[in-house]
Amino acid sequence: MDLYGADSYVIAARLGFKEVTRTYLQRLLKARSEKWIPPTILFSIYFSLGENENGLQSLYQAA
Repeated sequence: MDLYGADSYVIAARLGFKEVTRTYLQRLLKARSEKWIPPTILFSIYFSLGENENGLQSLYQAA
């Protein structure tokens, strides 16, 4: 799982390519069982999709 491309998906979501970003988010969530995913990445992606509650929840779980 390439985490370095996460910023590209945040930008893509803000440009209107939300389904592509949601697909990437689902891949990240599946990979979480095998690999540590920084909560800030999940937070950024959720917020770029307008899913603010899920973004805050990811930060709360990390704390």
